[in-house]
Amino acid sequence: MNSFTMKNTLSHFDSAQLPAVLQNELVCYSDFLKILQGSMQQGNYALPDGIKTSILSKFMSQTYVTINVSIFYKSAINGCQCADDPSSAVEFHEYCEIGIEISRETANAIITVK
Repeated sequence: MNSFTMKNTLSHFDSAQLPAVLQNELVCYSDFLKILQGSMQQGNYALPDGIKTSILSKFMSQTYVTINVSIFYKSAINGCQCADDPSSAVEFHEYCEIGIEISRETANAIITVK
């Protein structure tokens, strides 16, 4: 479970810009790659480029907004990088789903991997 503030996502909850704003706040979150790292199935490290998100569902209650998000990203396995190692980094397509709960009062968000 990870916690940080998502003021822009909260303020754009009913806006057509929500998908772009949400993706930007997630990618800018300092621990976001750690979340992806923990959900990898194939690689040994998550790549920061080319991350795509898609909103699966969203719900607003009196105290929280909840957003379920799918994340498409890449991971890699690096060779030993020895002079005689012919292998280079191999990239894999990865996928995970997260749940985000944002306090309507403070904009504090909690992310959980599903």
